[in-house]
Amino acid sequence: MFQPFSKTLIYLSCYAAVLTGAFSVPQASAQLPTDPNFEPPPGAGRPNETVGGGSRLLEEVLQIDFEPPPGQGAPRETVGGASRGPKCLPHEMPVTVLVPKTIQGIKYGLTVDPSPDFFVYIPDTVATQIEFIVTDNQPYPNGQIIDERVIDIPQKPGIIRIPLEGNLENDQYYEWAIYVQCPQVTPGSEPSFAFPSSGWIKKIAVDETLQQKVEASSVMEMILTYAEEGIWFDTLSILYEQLEKDPNNDKLQKTWKHLLQDQITDIDPLILDSSIVDCCQS
Repeated sequence: MFQPFSKTLIYLSCYAAVLTGAFSVPQASAQLPTDPNFEPPPGAGRPNETVGGGSRLLEEVLQIDFEPPPGQGAPRETVGGASRGPKCLPHEMPVTVLVPKTIQGIKYGLTVDPSPDFFVYIPDTVATQIEFIVTDNQPYPNGQIIDERVIDIPQKPGIIRIPLEGNLENDQYYEWAIYVQCPQVTPGSEPSFAFPSSGWIKKIAVDETLQQKVEASSVMEMILTYAEEGIWFDTLSILYEQLEKDPNNDKLQKTWKHLLQDQITDIDPLILDSSIVDCCQS
């Protein structure tokens, strides 16, 4: 068993919400806590739960253990690194990958999905495209490329989801990176890339107990299950899907904001208030 890398205590309150739309929720589960109590990679045992009566208010104190990619050290610049070309982000707000950061500054999260979704904040920019790269546990350009493409981005700031076109293997670490493709400076010149932002992801296997729990869960219960297991990417992905279906749901919006704010401790307030925007065409 790995040794925990860092430990932090957080306190979250979960609100009740009623799911509507495409999902059919049993009456007994109609009101569920919607602020997922996210516990990054496990290692300190199960959290202690205290559930408050009929209000379905869930309050937990969670022990958070991060396990950084072994033997890799910190990947290259993870937040708005040095530009490789002219600036094309007028307000100098960096592209930001939505992943928790370990005490050593490594942005890192888990997934059980072989083709997970990646979440990125795109600021106000004159750029129209980004380059998305996923490699194995050797930093780009030395690693094997799992996915590499240029993606058209919306012409307004917001949070986008990028589905992986490829498959991750169990118990493997992967680095993913975003580069803004700045427009040509002069006619005929090559576009340049600026402001890299990157993070790490690890694919883990689903054990039988977790599989049974997920299969028996409603959508919101599934969010809580993945959160309690420290599975960041799947927690965020399912919650994101619910927001896409019901973008004006106040409880879902609060859940989304609380999750990002509690787990991405240095997140810019502009990102918390950002809308979800349609994307991505490669």
